[in-house]
Amino acid sequence: QIPTAIFSPFLVLKTSKAAVVGALISGLVGGSFYALGSVYGLEIGMEMSEISLMMALGIAGGALSQLPLGRLSDTKDRRKVILYAMLAGVGAACLAWAAPIGIIPYAMMLFGACVMPIYALSLAHASDNIKPESFLEVGTGLLITSAIGSIIGPLLTSKAMQLFGAEHFFS
Repeated sequence: QIPTAIFSPFLVLKTSKAAVVGALISGLVGGSFYALGSVYGLEIGMEMSEISLMMALGIAGGALSQLPLGRLSDTKDRRKVILYAMLAGVGAACLAWAAPIGIIPYAMMLFGACVMPIYALSLAHASDNIKPESFLEVGTGLLITSAIGSIIGPLLTSKAMQLFGAEHFFS
């Protein structure tokens, strides 16, 4: 029989506020990246092949950094690893914002390496603080939190891009 999960925001918040914040930010940033990265590329004058490279490298960066950041978070305070990954993501976004078009795909790889693992790190942090039988409920709660961020992020980012220009993709 497939177990059922009941979403309890209070259980998730009680388990780890840091994990909830991490999952929400992961959704905000990841949702904006996937939904609007290509639009950003078009708006700043990138060629289709450059946009494809930018998006692929952003995803590849996230995939390649999962294991090293996960292992680092196994030996260090996960909250600090999450925080430093977020701060490094801000730095990578600033680099991409200031970089010439030819460098942006590689800056996005660094950006992806920093921000794409945040959800997994947040889930790992939350699971450190629960009984095994609560994992399904907490995991479901974090997934819903990330999904809410994935809905809100592109809406906010697209509005910033519309009002202030494409470079506000990184705002």
